[in-house]
Amino acid sequence: LGACADLRTGTNWVPDETIIDPGYAAPEKYIMGTKTWDKQHLVGGLVWAANAPDRFDSFSAGLVLMQMAVKRLRPRGKFREFRRQLEACEYDLDAWRE
Repeated sequence: LGACADLRTGTNWVPDETIIDPGYAAPEKYIMGTKTWDKQHLVGGLVWAANAPDRFDSFSAGLVLMQMAVKRLRPRGKFREFRRQLEACEYDLDAWRE
């Protein structure tokens, strides 16, 4: 089960809706600003470059890799604690490690 949207054409993408698992969601919660898509047709590549939506899923993938690499992050409670700590460190892994 998942969601798929073509951000270059707008197929299956509704700017003010998102399907995410809050545990793995990037802090931004949206790929691009909810008002961005209205202007996409006017400035095309500039909007894409400014928002870098192709990098959005890297945060979620990074969290999955952390769980794979650090066994103690696998239980749900420990993972939630890690997310809270990471947020408190402004998502800086070096700061979290200290």
